[in-house]
Amino acid sequence: MKQIQYFLGVIGATALLLMGCSHDGGTPAGIPDDDNQPTKLCIRAIKQGFADTGSTRVTTDDSYVTTFEQGDSIGIFAVKDGNVLMDCNNVKLTYNSTTSSWEGNDIFYYSGATYYAYSPYLDSMSGKTLDEIKTSYPYSTDQSTLAKFAENDLLVSETASANPATGTLAITFTHARGLLVFENVDKAYYIDSNNGTDNIYTIHSSALSKITLDRTDVTAQVSESRKGRLFYIIKLGNSPEIVADYTTGVTTDNLSYTAVAGATNISTANTYQKLTLTKKRNLEIGDFFYKDGSFYPGSTTEAAPNQTDCVGVVAYVYKAGDTSNYVSGWGHTSGYSRGMIVGKKKGTMSNWNNRATEIPEFTNSNLPLLPGTSVGSWHLPKLKELTYLCIGENKTTAAAASPALRDELNLYLPQAGGDALGDEHYLSNEGANGGSVAVTFANGSFHQDGERTGSYCVTLAF
Repeated sequence: MKQIQYFLGVIGATALLLMGCSHDGGTPAGIPDDDNQPTKLCIRAIKQGFADTGSTRVTTDDSYVTTFEQGDSIGIFAVKDGNVLMDCNNVKLTYNSTTSSWEGNDIFYYSGATYYAYSPYLDSMSGKTLDEIKTSYPYSTDQSTLAKFAENDLLVSETASANPATGTLAITFTHARGLLVFENVDKAYYIDSNNGTDNIYTIHSSALSKITLDRTDVTAQVSESRKGRLFYIIKLGNSPEIVADYTTGVTTDNLSYTAVAGATNISTANTYQKLTLTKKRNLEIGDFFYKDGSFYPGSTTEAAPNQTDCVGVVAYVYKAGDTSNYVSGWGHTSGYSRGMIVGKKKGTMSNWNNRATEIPEFTNSNLPLLPGTSVGSWHLPKLKELTYLCIGENKTTAAAASPALRDELNLYLPQAGGDALGDEHYLSNEGANGGSVAVTFANGSFHQDGERTGSYCVTLAF
């Protein structure tokens, strides 16, 4: 069977020498100097890789090339005066990987004849033109094993060049169908559109269970997976509905996700299209954040999966038109506002002036950034961040209010393996009268009276 291999870098064509043939009648021609001696042709096959749908070049930065395996077969035809020659009609050759040769009937040179070939071989293709082979060759949406995948990967040679002087038949195989490449299938991803643009985040602990194309189930092993990729052969012009089901591996809630790939559009043979399977879901307050930069839906009743690796919960998510909570002091810049994460653990600072040394476990590299999107680093929050964490609204004056957001976050923080936020004073990153400005989480009021001790939490803007 043919095996898909993934190569990085510029890939050229792969050449194999195909050997072996026998003659069962007909009128093969001799070499130019001796027409009485038939010329047996040694077959040299060059197989090209799939090209990106955005390029007509076969040699691309990402090429997918098939290699022949033990038992693979090809069929060869010779055509003269518009008719397939009886003695070279779907001649079968089978690959022997031990000897790196092709075994079967000999192929001879016929003066004035042209040649074409295809693979894998089928008896039912006898007498057919190449166009008829492309049209009638069987296709199945079931590509759940590597063997079934290979059966659908039809290779054809439009024209083969016979050279009686050198005794060779040069065949260039290309793919008659297209290839879908599913990327990053080992994880499910959110598409978060809260801020007006699509941001993609990994769903923690997710794993692919199956892919469905046009309501036909295809197991996760569509073909051999390389570097988180799966492959699927598609007929030209087909646009199957593609759905991927993921499970999170959490038995207590048994969450599952259905992801839909982008539209397929392959109309040119020998090309491939990359698709990423993603799920439309916006981040929400309370979602769990992990060391690897992934998220998981927050729960008020179930512990976060892999709770040890959970480092915080989402405390703020920017939504289009939100101006009251858009604060440059959070580290956001215009067009780059997404949200805020609060660390799941709180601490107590004995002296505000020792903030640089008393919270190293919260500010060093043990707490991860959100890859590619973090603004700044984990930090002791400023006054407006603290008032938001308490009451769900930025405050610029010391006015008491209901600790609504604190109470909401307290439903999620214990499930993340963290500490609930109490009524005590929380220190901000701002000072006054030689001490710190604090916020009382009982009611959101300010304290600028030189407070030197108190609880603290850390936040990350993204």
